[in-house]
This record gives sequence, structure tokens and C-alpha cells, in this order.
Amino acid sequence: MEKLIENIRNAVVTYNEEEVINLANEAIEKGFNPLEVIERGLSEGARIVGDKFETLEIFLTELMLAAD
Repeated sequence: MEKLIENIRNAVVTYNEEEVINLANEAIEKGFNPLEVIERGLSEGARIVGDKFETLEIFLTELMLAAD
């Protein structure tokens, strides 16, 4: 369970939209709580990207890609 959430988070951080969708669907099909998928996978990944933007590790375009 933890590995799938981690993979979702990593897919957000690496801007892999297709992988995010596939992994999120897989998590829901496996009976994961959707709120947990959002909070611990998607939101946490977005927070990591936001932190990288704040510390100038990435640029605005990359931040926008992650939000898409």
C-alpha cells in the first residue's frame, strides 16, 4: 500500500501525468481510500514540487507542469 502511494507522489514530482492517472486508478481499484490517495500521494507530491520552486530548484514552467 505504502509503495503505491509513494509511486503516485513520485509521478507528480516527475511531471508524469499518465503515470499519475494510472497509479491513482490502480489505487482506487485496490480499495484505497480516495482521500488518502489525494492527501498522501497527490497533495504531498504537489507540496514537494512547491518546495522545490520556493528554493529555486525548479522554474515556474515546471511548477505549472506539475499542477496540470
